Amino acid sequence: MFCRQVFVFNLVIVIYRKVKKEIVISFIALLVLLVGIKCAYCQQDNSRFLRWLKGDPVNMVSNVQSDQLLTMASFGMGIAAMSVTDANISNSMRRHYSQSPILDFTNRWGAWETVLPVSAGIFGTSLLTNNTKFQDAAFTSLQSLFMSKAVVGAGKFLLARKRPYHQGGPYNIQIAELGYTSFPSGHTATAFALVTPWVIYYPGPITYSLMAIPVGTAIARVAKGRHWLSDVTAGAAIGFTMAYHLSKKHLKIQSDRVEIMPVASRNSVALSVNLSF
Repeated sequence: MFCRQVFVFNLVIVIYRKVKKEIVISFIALLVLLVGIKCAYCQQDNSRFLRWLKGDPVNMVSNVQSDQLLTMASFGMGIAAMSVTDANISNSMRRHYSQSPILDFTNRWGAWETVLPVSAGIFGTSLLTNNTKFQDAAFTSLQSLFMSKAVVGAGKFLLARKRPYHQGGPYNIQIAELGYTSFPSGHTATAFALVTPWVIYYPGPITYSLMAIPVGTAIARVAKGRHWLSDVTAGAAIGFTMAYHLSKKHLKIQSDRVEIMPVASRNSVALSVNLSF
């Protein structure tokens, strides 16, 4: 019996070393999520979480409207236009901000191995309360992380853009290639997916100020030479839009029209966010 336990323990260690750390963390967090939903200590009905977990991805794909497709196409063209300024702006940010301790802090809040356990822990804690709004906000934040991760992963595979430190320039792109690719920024998408639901559920000065964290994450990724500016813009759009849509859906509020459009010229670049009520 003892030998068998040692063998199993060693096997787990080998698997952990062979498999990417973030996959292991994702599995553990998902396990916590599913077990937590069925938590015997929680008296309230938590079936809505399973319903959202299963239904939201299907709903998001099957209910895409023509105007949403047009917005995505326009955004894609805007990103392509922004890429013209990638090299100059990215080089400038690396020269001026790469050693900022503030950006070191915000950069951590885009790391999957940091954010996912925190988000899963908050959700698990929420299940010990009777505050359904807090539970829903925590679940939506966690769900947004997973769904944004899936979209980012697909983007990185389909448009395998090399990172700035590969020295190939912003147009060093391969199609359908696995690897440590750049577009879109996973750190930026993760940070926006984590924070945005709390802003939607609890709007106010405190939660609004939390948006400085994902913005700082985006700046840090460029300043540290990990991404081009267009990478983090796309990542911000994915994380924010995913979290915004899920939050509005779970709150059963008619989603306002959101348009995120990068605006670039020869000497400047900006991100335009338009909300129609």
